[in-house]
Amino acid sequence: MITLPENTAGKAKTPKDLGDRNLSNDGKWRSFPKVPNLVQYISTGTFYGRVKVDGKLYRESLKTTYLWWD
Repeated sequence: MITLPENTAGKAKTPKDLGDRNLSNDGKWRSFPKVPNLVQYISTGTFYGRVKVDGKLYRESLKTTYLWWD
């Protein structure tokens, strides 16, 4: 279990408060600004392709926890 440090107002900090702007609001997904439509599920490390069709979000596993690019 991850505990987040508290700020001075006594509220727990969100991932965005901690400086990682590439995390989703719930802290479960990481995005990569240089690679559109690529996300990583934090708890497993698995990468997913993401696309929106007719307003519905679809994610498909890339079945890897390791991606390499320059």
